[in-house]
Amino acid sequence: MNQKKPYNPNLMQMLVSIIAFVINVILLIYITDSIEIQKSIIISIACFCIVLSFLLPVIVKAYYYSGKFTVKGFSASYAINEYHLNGYIKGKYFFLDAFLNRVNGDFASAMDCYEKCLKKAADKRLRLACYLDIARNMPQYLDILPVLIEGYEEFPEERDIFQKLASYYMWFEGADREEGTRWFRKVAENSSSPENRSRAYYYLGMREYLSLDFKKAKELFLKSMELTDTPPAYLVLDTAVCFACLGDYDAARSYAVNAAAIVDDKNDIEFIKEKMDYIFKAKTEAINPETEKLMQELSRREQAAMENTIKIENIRRE
Repeated sequence: MNQKKPYNPNLMQMLVSIIAFVINVILLIYITDSIEIQKSIIISIACFCIVLSFLLPVIVKAYYYSGKFTVKGFSASYAINEYHLNGYIKGKYFFLDAFLNRVNGDFASAMDCYEKCLKKAADKRLRLACYLDIARNMPQYLDILPVLIEGYEEFPEERDIFQKLASYYMWFEGADREEGTRWFRKVAENSSSPENRSRAYYYLGMREYLSLDFKKAKELFLKSMELTDTPPAYLVLDTAVCFACLGDYDAARSYAVNAAAIVDDKNDIEFIKEKMDYIFKAKTEAINPETEKLMQELSRREQAAMENTIKIENIRRE
């Protein structure tokens, strides 16, 4: 719920002064007998109103964001300092409007303001501020994705922008697999960030994994692990699955043990143990026939899911 804006006596004084000025001018015209003087006064008023119509919105907005008005969770000075936006920057008020709308939970209006800001802004600081605030604070809904794709092209080394897009392609059920593959392949080939490339290789490996090409998947998973000092348990475990399905049971066991060693949550350890029991029979070193059925079922589900995916490039932006 939005916090009610506090009453501000300074603003009331300003409004009263303007009203009093207008009344005095009207009285002056009324009591003046000279037609020429009346014309001069009317022309002066017209010029004053024209100038005021241009300046007043700017003055009011500047006053609004000066810190005199506050709502819960919003601070213009915080937003400006957080993203280094001190001084005059063309389009900055659109960003502050977006920031305020987001704080108020009006995400559609916030997104509209972010896009207006990006159309106006030439300053790199302001453009980066828009992309970062979207990536860090906007909920994961489809309208933000085309903007973040453009943001990643402009700022490819910004971790928050990459993470938002990577999480979408990796974990969102409706993400288009082919589009994700193209995007992660570009990351793997061009990014200077080892962390970004590691996640890209994992995604590419998962595509081969779910296509039952365990040899290619294993190679990509190993590349992913080479690029990080602390590989996640799910990456190590999927690598173990690949080795087991390729018949290298010693390596599969080794990676399974490593996966268990990485996590400290009992439920995760039990999950790893259960999954490895599906993969192979420890005593006979024979592939468990249920493993092939399991992988085939996962592959079938992957193919079915691809029929209802959404491509970012097809999301309409007005």
